[in-house]
Amino acid sequence: MRRRIRKRFRSYVDPELVDYVLDPDRKPVDTTPKIRSVRFIFIRVREGAFESMQRLTSIVVEAAIAKGALVETCDQAYIKCGFNLLDYKQPQQPEDPVGLLEAIKSEVGSDVAVIHGLCDAHVGDFGIPNRASFGAHLPHEQRVVRELMNLPIGEVREVAPGS
Repeated sequence: MRRRIRKRFRSYVDPELVDYVLDPDRKPVDTTPKIRSVRFIFIRVREGAFESMQRLTSIVVEAAIAKGALVETCDQAYIKCGFNLLDYKQPQQPEDPVGLLEAIKSEVGSDVAVIHGLCDAHVGDFGIPNRASFGAHLPHEQRVVRELMNLPIGEVREVAPGS
């Protein structure tokens, strides 16, 4: 069973993280929602042909992972990622939110809109126990998403979601 899980999830999640989660000697991770200070980045890609949106999304997600972000939400037009969401840290991937913003700007800046900021958020599992989703719930998150959807492509804005 563990081998099947490893094989399946290694294409979606860092193989070291899969090994960490499946390690029978590790202590269980408490995923009860707790308040943490998080750096969040919301990205909206330029709408267009499927292939173009897929290319932009791939570039952003690869940059986010390379800079140590946890990609929480990813669909064709919208990506939500954050820093300081997990206690598990990979030593070879230090968190680098400034580097991620720079990478996005240099690689796809004219094709994305970006909102980012720092706030205290509830971080943990949300939903029912056997079908939970891990992530961060920011204060006034819907307002931040609306602002992102109205932000012109090519612009980057820092916001304080709690205000």
